[in-house]
Amino acid sequence: MQHITQSSRRRVEDDDAPKKKLSRRERRRLLEEKEMAKYHRSDWEIMKPYAFIGVKVLAGLLAAYGAWCGLCWLVSTDTLVCACLIVGPFAGVYYVTPPPERPPRARVEEIWVYPVKSCKGVRYYSARLDAQNDRRWMVVDADGVFVSQRRFPKLCLVAPSLPAEAPGALRLEAPGMPPIDAPVVDDGPRVACRVWGDSVEGVDQGATAGKWVSKFLRCRGCRLVRMPDGATRQVDRKYAPKRTSTAFSDGFPLLVAATESLADLNARLEKKKAPPVPMDRFRPNLVVAGVTKEGNAPFAEDAWKTMTRAGDRLALTVAKPCSRCKMPTIDQATGEPDGGDATTDDAAADEGGGPRALAEPTATLKEYRTGAALKLKNPKWRQEVFFGQNITHASPGAEINVGDTFYVRSKGRSCAIS
Repeated sequence: MQHITQSSRRRVEDDDAPKKKLSRRERRRLLEEKEMAKYHRSDWEIMKPYAFIGVKVLAGLLAAYGAWCGLCWLVSTDTLVCACLIVGPFAGVYYVTPPPERPPRARVEEIWVYPVKSCKGVRYYSARLDAQNDRRWMVVDADGVFVSQRRFPKLCLVAPSLPAEAPGALRLEAPGMPPIDAPVVDDGPRVACRVWGDSVEGVDQGATAGKWVSKFLRCRGCRLVRMPDGATRQVDRKYAPKRTSTAFSDGFPLLVAATESLADLNARLEKKKAPPVPMDRFRPNLVVAGVTKEGNAPFAEDAWKTMTRAGDRLALTVAKPCSRCKMPTIDQATGEPDGGDATTDDAAADEGGGPRALAEPTATLKEYRTGAALKLKNPKWRQEVFFGQNITHASPGAEINVGDTFYVRSKGRSCAIS
């Protein structure tokens, strides 16, 4: 009787099992991973072509010297010089081959998490995707509609934190208000909420937190809600695979922006004698900078398709450019919008109501960052302004650190950040 080991039996069973048909999206992802794999090389792998070139050149010089010494016995020196002039260029092309291009990269400069939607951010040097409570809390009005800086600009002055001395509590601080520690409630009453066109469920965090927020905003009936543990909110399927989720953000789990793009915007503002704006106006999660030899060009992120971290191949996918509302016109340090106070009780202000025509930096962005200027295909984007890129991922719990290097692949091909 033929002896079949357990491992052999398992291989036979696996071979007999029907092959799973990969979807078009999965096949494309595998091809992208295979394409990016060649960029994940150690320092030796990167320098190896240069070392081989050096060995080739040295061997060629030694061979040429030996040949010279031998031929000097056979032919005249003038004839030998002419032969070297003819053969030399061809030998140089063979031995001195150009090294491969160094893969384009971007480095993480800052990491920001916003525990409460539209409130002040918390800066981290290391954060875990989907595990750092980014926009897990949200303020809603009496009708369950989300509240943002579009309606109440002073919401940016609320500073949330998760203090170590008060585990299981969310601390809220704001000018003129006593700080409170709102216990994290998981089994409280469920509240039907609305974030743009999505109907979501939130857990009411108690009357104390609700009264505190209502008093600060001077808006009756406000409540603080938290997304229940284990709950998911699907990202728009037009831009992300199935089961890609986010919390109470406007639409995507991450936003990335580049320091070079902000520098370009501020240079334009300076020419108009307008004050520069800090990066917090755009509320990104990841602030990156180019570290290629040539440096980064402004808005190079427009062409990015994927960002893959060196070492462990953590992949971030660029979903779509981020269209900007009136929030970049609000000074995040004072809560004052450019052009005057824009506080309103109209809930529609949270879902539209673009910035004032002359408000900065949107007025400057309208000069060169509209959908029409960028030649974006979607006709609905023609008059919108864009800054930053919305990001999705499939690695919940993965850790990102300041200083991490990501290899960048552009739409259609790998390209340098230029």
